[in-house]
Parts: sequence; structure tokens; C-alpha cells
Amino acid sequence: MDSLRHKLDTDSGIVDDPNGWDAWKDDPFELIRHLRRLAYVGVRSTAIIANLPPSLDGPMGPDSPEGRKPSEK
Repeated sequence: MDSLRHKLDTDSGIVDDPNGWDAWKDDPFELIRHLRRLAYVGVRSTAIIANLPPSLDGPMGPDSPEGRKPSEK
């Protein structure tokens, strides 16, 4: 129930109102703007994650069989 209440972040002044979606329901282009932002964030996030350096502790790290050189197996 806590996620459904109206909240104000005092540091940034951002208002989180989960019931505020009806404020833009009469403007159909607002929905399109939100969907465009959502798609943009998804594509940019994928690009950023794809360009991160490989992790040494991940599944392809130096201690995994996939991360070792053929001469080290």
C-alpha cells in the first residue's frame, strides 16, 4: 500500500503520485510522448550496458572455463 500513496521528495521537489495518470488522459499525444521516452530510455540503456567493460567477476571472468585462454585449460 505504501507504493500507492502520494509522496513528495523534499530534496528534489519531485512529486510521485501514482493516481495522477488521469491528469493527461484527455491528451492522447501525451501517451505517445511517454511511450517515446520509455523506448528511448530502453534503447539508450541497452547501448550503455553493451559498452560497459567486461567484468572480471562475471560468468566470463578469468576464473571461469570460458574466460581462460586455450593454453590454460
